[in-house]
Amino acid sequence: MPALRSLVERHADDPFQLIGINEGDDEESFTAGMREHRVNWLVAFQNTGMRTGPITEFYRVQAFPTIYVIDAEGVIRHMNVRGAALDRAVERLLAEMEEDEESEEGPDDRPEGEEPPVEDGPGR
Repeated sequence: MPALRSLVERHADDPFQLIGINEGDDEESFTAGMREHRVNWLVAFQNTGMRTGPITEFYRVQAFPTIYVIDAEGVIRHMNVRGAALDRAVERLLAEMEEDEESEEGPDDRPEGEEPPVEDGPGR
């Protein structure tokens, strides 16, 4: 879990979200585990008393821990990646998002305060 904390801290200002799934713990155990492991990412929790229930069925959880990488549009982009593979998945996602943002920029997408270019032509 230290690697997950570090990843979230390094990318605190980036447009993605990690979501963990927890189902089966009682609320007291869940809360204690969150504190003990200093979890700094979103965790969906439902106290069903079982290892399977509505959350695990909805998100198709096969094993715990399950971590999802969600992009800025709310789309699940990666699931069940861990360690260095999780770091690479987040880096690729952020690079893709940056490329998409750059390709959407048009001629009027200048930084604030920047004057439009002056063109020489007829009537000048």
